[in-house]
Amino acid sequence: MQLIARQRLKRNLLSQVLANFGPLRLEARGTSMLPTLWPGDILHVRACEAGDLQRGAVIVSRRGNVFQAHRIRLITREDGGWRAWTHGDSTSRPDGEVGPENLVGLVVRIERSGHLLEVPRFRPVRCFLWSLAVRFGRFLRVFKWVRTRCRQAITRSSKTEI
Repeated sequence: MQLIARQRLKRNLLSQVLANFGPLRLEARGTSMLPTLWPGDILHVRACEAGDLQRGAVIVSRRGNVFQAHRIRLITREDGGWRAWTHGDSTSRPDGEVGPENLVGLVVRIERSGHLLEVPRFRPVRCFLWSLAVRFGRFLRVFKWVRTRCRQAITRSSKTEI
């Protein structure tokens, strides 16, 4: 029970900071949003209302003790409430759902190498190609490893035949 109270307190503190002092700046650390967000990018996050949320927007939500910036893939509005389902641009599976209780804010700008960038619109082709490139890179590493092992085995067997 105390853990839930602490999490609620942290979320309320973040909400008050966003409401009273403007945008927060959070550093991106993971790779799940490549190529849109890179590790080390500074995300400018502002408070948002349900009307600000739309498919393709990047939001910061709380998952346990971790803040996560992912793109909204689907949003539903029912009975005055809303639920969103998010997904990393370079991940193969969607996350769980996000509700008002998990939402931290909306990413409005990205700071990279001292330059302010707008959050790019969702481009499924670019993200799909990126995820293929990542998977293909893994495939190439495995293929090269197997090829090296096969060549070593052939070299060893040819030496023993002589």
